[in-house]
Amino acid sequence: MGMNQLLITITGTPGAGKTTVAEALAKEYNLEYHHVGAIMRQIAEEKGIDVNVSNKLGETDPKIDKRIDQYQVEMGKTLPRAVIDGRMSFYFIPHSIKILMTCDAKEAGRRIYSQKRAKEKYHSAKEAYRAAKERYDSEIKRYKKYYNVDVTDKNHYDIVYDTTNSPEGEAIEDIIQEVSNFLKNKKQAV
Repeated sequence: MGMNQLLITITGTPGAGKTTVAEALAKEYNLEYHHVGAIMRQIAEEKGIDVNVSNKLGETDPKIDKRIDQYQVEMGKTLPRAVIDGRMSFYFIPHSIKILMTCDAKEAGRRIYSQKRAKEKYHSAKEAYRAAKERYDSEIKRYKKYYNVDVTDKNHYDIVYDTTNSPEGEAIEDIIQEVSNFLKNKKQAV
């Protein structure tokens, strides 16, 4: 990474708070924010199908993923300063600071349900988590099939953070500090 370049990729389990943290990182470091999941939702809408159906189609038709994957590769080549929130962004933008966020299933379900997303109606925290986990499991299956990459392997990441017992503000502060420490250590190594 060059002097003025700062690329951060962030991924995580459903309900871990990656989007919230990604937005906070973008603000803290004055970076563009890109959400890869929004692209997947847009593709699903273009096809007139639900995002979970689109994910299932992606298990047998690689065209959907390839379109999103190429988009991420291009972001890594053209964006000097950005946070990219996406499951495989760490892989497609290897010169980024790579963050993995995790969260316990019960807490994740509570968080997802409490968000009351406009396009995702759930009747319980359990149902919310089950739908998110189904989508996540489908993605994991595809990434393993198409790229032989296990996104859950913590060895891929520079920073790993479990948000289960961390209030939102604390997780944001901790991860900003982790990124700051990472940048300082990288400068010292040069």
